[in-house]
Amino acid sequence: VNCYARPLLAQVFGWNILESSHYPHEAMTQMEFREDPAAIYEALREMGERTGKPLFVTEVGISTEDEEQYQRYMLRALYAIAEAMKEGVDVQGIYVWSLMKNFEWNLGWGHNFGLC
Repeated sequence: VNCYARPLLAQVFGWNILESSHYPHEAMTQMEFREDPAAIYEALREMGERTGKPLFVTEVGISTEDEEQYQRYMLRALYAIAEAMKEGVDVQGIYVWSLMKNFEWNLGWGHNFGLC
């Protein structure tokens, strides 16, 4: 399961693959996605119910240069994953997105997704 935000996303054509919709008061990430760690809870619950199979969270994290925002997001995301597991979702593993800054095909270098 990869989850970046709740499905308030619209596919657009051009350089931006996804354009994020958000409310004015919501915190945003560098990728212009909503800071929405609870979305992973909903994604896991839905996938667990639909498949009944063990799941892996293959990417959890956000793009930000703000360490407080990153820590707040990760604590809330891990809590959301733990809540899904308490409710019976069989989560077998979690992979953080990612170790360090990386290259994004449509945005280039400079987005900090990582632990370092």
